[in-house]
Amino acid sequence: MHRHRVLVLIAVVGLILAACGGSTQGVAQQGAAATVAAPSTAATTLPFPDVVMPKDLLGVWTANVQRPGPSNGLWRIRITEHLMELKNPAAASDSDYFWLWTDRIDDRTFHMAADADCPAATYTWSVQASQLVMTTTDDNSTNDPCSDRMVTLPTPFTRQP
Repeated sequence: MHRHRVLVLIAVVGLILAACGGSTQGVAQQGAAATVAAPSTAATTLPFPDVVMPKDLLGVWTANVQRPGPSNGLWRIRITEHLMELKNPAAASDSDYFWLWTDRIDDRTFHMAADADCPAATYTWSVQASQLVMTTTDDNSTNDPCSDRMVTLPTPFTRQP
């Protein structure tokens, strides 16, 4: 798992990420935040090609997370026609966005499929003015190895121009 606590030193974060292994983006929910992948000319395989994101969600959203749990700083969610991706503040470039494995979405909820690193999760969502507000509907707070998402995703995200 590529989750870590407060960003004290870049070197510490790098060691934690290196120790976790699994920097293959798209296999687990989070690619290594401190690793820069070489640009690829190969087509990206979509994990759930039949999922179509609502038009209200399309674009890049940011949230300044300053709470215990995940990396503090500017998190980004990039939502395209078929993908919802998240980027850690410690990420080096846009190639470090990682899939949220959104396998179902409707006009008020989305579901993230389980993968090798994280259990499945369901969130409600709404766009209020220029903010994306997400709330988990699951009670995994005590046993979710991906509990950082319970801090990051419910932080209101603001749409970027």
